[in-house]
Amino acid sequence: MKKNINFENFYVYEGNKVAFLAAQKIVQFPGEIFNPLYIYAAGSYGKTYFLWAIYNELSKKEPALLFTYREFEEYLQKTTKFDTAILVDDINQVNEKFQDAILGMIDIMISKNKQICFSGNAPPRELRNLGQKIISRLEGGLVCDIQPPREIALVEFIKKKSEERGFIIPDEIALELTHISGNSLHTIEGMLNRLAAYASLGNVTFDINTVRLILKEFYPKGIYSPVASLVEELKKSADEILTEISESKDIRTDYKEKIYIWEMKGFDTSSIKPFLDGDLEKLTDAYNTFIKKVEKLIELQKEFGTIDTSKFPEEALKIETMLFSPDKIEEIEKLLNSIKEALKPQEKKSFANYLIGECNKTVLELYEKSIIPNLGKKFNPYIIFGEAGLGKTFLCENIAEDLRNRGYNPVLWDFEKGFDNLSKLVDEKDTLLIDNFQKLFYTSSKIRDSIIGEITEYIKNEKGVFIFSEPLGGDVTLTEDERLIFEFGIEAFLNEPDAQIIDAYLKAKLNPDEYEQVKNKGIPICKSFKAIEQFIEDLRKPIVIEEKPAEELISLGLPGEEIFQPEPVEITQVLEPEAKPEPAPITGIPLVKIKEERLIIQEFADELIEDNYQSKNGDNKWQ
Repeated sequence: MKKNINFENFYVYEGNKVAFLAAQKIVQFPGEIFNPLYIYAAGSYGKTYFLWAIYNELSKKEPALLFTYREFEEYLQKTTKFDTAILVDDINQVNEKFQDAILGMIDIMISKNKQICFSGNAPPRELRNLGQKIISRLEGGLVCDIQPPREIALVEFIKKKSEERGFIIPDEIALELTHISGNSLHTIEGMLNRLAAYASLGNVTFDINTVRLILKEFYPKGIYSPVASLVEELKKSADEILTEISESKDIRTDYKEKIYIWEMKGFDTSSIKPFLDGDLEKLTDAYNTFIKKVEKLIELQKEFGTIDTSKFPEEALKIETMLFSPDKIEEIEKLLNSIKEALKPQEKKSFANYLIGECNKTVLELYEKSIIPNLGKKFNPYIIFGEAGLGKTFLCENIAEDLRNRGYNPVLWDFEKGFDNLSKLVDEKDTLLIDNFQKLFYTSSKIRDSIIGEITEYIKNEKGVFIFSEPLGGDVTLTEDERLIFEFGIEAFLNEPDAQIIDAYLKAKLNPDEYEQVKNKGIPICKSFKAIEQFIEDLRKPIVIEEKPAEELISLGLPGEEIFQPEPVEITQVLEPEAKPEPAPITGIPLVKIKEERLIIQEFADELIEDNYQSKNGDNKWQ
């Protein structure tokens, strides 16, 4: 509610007008005038509401912090940098040991033109927990006191606030509330909140008797004796209620009064009303059943209030319409259970996307059966060797996720990325995972010795350590400390992916058509996961079809045609052919070269030319 307080809906009267005007100026010119601002009042006249209004309006322009006095004490212990507007409620309750910190904060904030606002219960000079220097700083700003509102002002305040909450309070009831509030705005806000809650339950008419019944706890004892409250009714068992009723002079009237209470609170009493004028024993049984159902409904109301129904608006609306209907309990429970089931977090399953086969099964079995049960205490570190491309990094990520699911905090060092800014293990649940460990042996001896020393210290402190490395080359010579690390722990090896793993990997990576195509041709043999990825990449490369050159056309010297010039051929032997008559030359007819040794006519209208290229002579005879 306080988050909705602003200058537009703030109630202003003669007793707080000066403070209200000052608050507006502060928001308009934060840190420049009236800094610090100190607001005080001897009673509950709205100091906290003032700070909330300033905070909400100031936050629209710049960052601001609002503290209770306990939150302020914690804040002073954690920080010495003050560059944000600060508002503190009930400064009179801050412990005296924070005086120096408060004084230093005020001086820094004033020098930076950052607004400070305090509230208290007395003028500055009457604050026993603050020293003279702080008091002088408060008086150097602006001090505003809030006077108690007069009766007429309180009546106006009550009517205005009730209208904001969606119901109307008659003048005579507002006047009575001013009398029992002790002029406390906090008390009035509390009473109006109670009335608003009842108004939201149904069509409740606020007459003086109804208000006294609802606000029983606010009235001084002995003024009146209302009927038992809702909470009191629920605390009584059915037998106690029946005993009360049996001792009453007018049992049926007593039942009517109790049923009226439930009806006023919004509960559907239609199931019990038919028994009011009937058999008294049946009425008693019906009332007993009704009370038990109401108790159950209230339990469901509380449960409903704790569930986030933002993703289930239709179900939530249905439940809201039934929360005061005793005959709808089963339907409410069914809807609540369906929402709760849908809201259940999905159980995190470790290694869900990690393929396990003969190549890595031993590594996982050691992890599950030996490492985890004795994490940090035995078999520490756990060293996993594997050639490049066998999935060490992916296994490292999966083990890290599994450790998180088990409640540990995995800290990752990747030596592929360098050796600077390596995170420290400080928490009890921290575990260390080192990827590309082999890189350490190719850096300077200073860095190498420092990191080995740090790892050794973690092992001594029983921090779980996991090392992922390629096999160390023959050029690596271990120092005594490095050798001890390997002796402390247990080693396991990742092998080349077997056929089962390759098949499963391809099935996961390829679409169904691609996988079927590969399977029909035969699952490839790959020495590493990197090789499998290369196979997939090659598989998806587009196939390029080379275009064949067009058949060569030979020109016959016709007009517009190029003359075919055969390439010169070196003659190594001359054979004397038999003399044959040369065929008459053919001109003007294009020929196509076929397989280098045969020519045919490409176009010849209405005539057939044989392969020996004969043609008609002038006498229309074939030669």
